[in-house]
Amino acid sequence: MLSCGALLALLEAPQADRLSAMLIAQIVGMVATISFILCRDRGLLTRVFAEPQTSRPAQTRVDWYLAQSIIGYGSLLVLQTTSVALAPAALSVLGLIGRFVSGLNMVVTNAVIPRLVHSGTTSDRPALTLVKWTAFSMLGTGLLLALFGAWTGTQLAVQAAVVCAWFACAITNSTFKRLAVRSIEPRAAAIVSILNLATATVVGVLFGTGLLSLEILILAYVAMDLLPAIALGFLLRRWILAIAIAVPSTAVVLFASVALQIS
Repeated sequence: MLSCGALLALLEAPQADRLSAMLIAQIVGMVATISFILCRDRGLLTRVFAEPQTSRPAQTRVDWYLAQSIIGYGSLLVLQTTSVALAPAALSVLGLIGRFVSGLNMVVTNAVIPRLVHSGTTSDRPALTLVKWTAFSMLGTGLLLALFGAWTGTQLAVQAAVVCAWFACAITNSTFKRLAVRSIEPRAAAIVSILNLATATVVGVLFGTGLLSLEILILAYVAMDLLPAIALGFLLRRWILAIAIAVPSTAVVLFASVALQIS
């Protein structure tokens, strides 16, 4: 709501000012929401950071996961901020693609994956089956859309191809993270944080040198999901699946990004 209000209030302002206002509004809204939750439940932080009652790796302190969330959100904020270097048309394309992927992944992450991976389940097979069917069907669809869009010059088809490939990476990352909470030591979250921070750093350097482009920024957003998925795939001993999704995803995104520049 705050972001929409800030955007409406600055419709006539330069694009950089509008984007900055939206980001500030998002931060203010997030801080206000967290403050409201903490005020209603004053013992929440104490319970969250309390020592675990069991010795299971997945039930140890949440510091690693909290740091992972903070660094991940901060890295995405860097990518969003540097996108002001893009032309207005390219920024619109990036925003449209990002909204679609975010919405699709949110539905799967919040509504589907928790039903397959929770404290009452012992097998990873249902979640991995979901990843395989969803990711490979999305990649196949994305490849066809990219070829069709490049052949006919239909930009919407090319954008849809990026959505498909990016979503394949996003659902793999979300599922592997869920499985990692149950199977891997919490300190493994540091690997995800390092990869996200490295991606944001590279984008920041390219932004500072004036080399940032639409295809690079799209690849950076995809890398925020793809690189952690590959790393967690190795830790979960599912590296073949991770690589099998990573290679075609990167190919489709690269091809579609170039097609976006041409069309």
